[in-house]
Amino acid sequence: MDYSSPELEWRRVDSIGDDRVFFLGGSNFAASCSATGIGLERGCIYFCNTFDDDLHVFNVETARGEIHKILEGLPELWTYPAWVLPVDHI
Repeated sequence: MDYSSPELEWRRVDSIGDDRVFFLGGSNFAASCSATGIGLERGCIYFCNTFDDDLHVFNVETARGEIHKILEGLPELWTYPAWVLPVDHI
């Protein structure tokens, strides 16, 4: 979202920063932190969908996505996954 525009328009981007990752959650949650500091691939958006319980990783620069079946074979969860971010790397 381009907040500098009077119309508040969506803008296509090809990068989210040199060393950033974004985390999105199903309950209006979003956070960003250093990718290097926590060992993740820079320029990616990480999110979980409540309808499939998979970890989705979308690389903004390459416009490619991956799906990781991180909960496959585990008992059904009684709550949805939550992101926990290290304070010293935000």
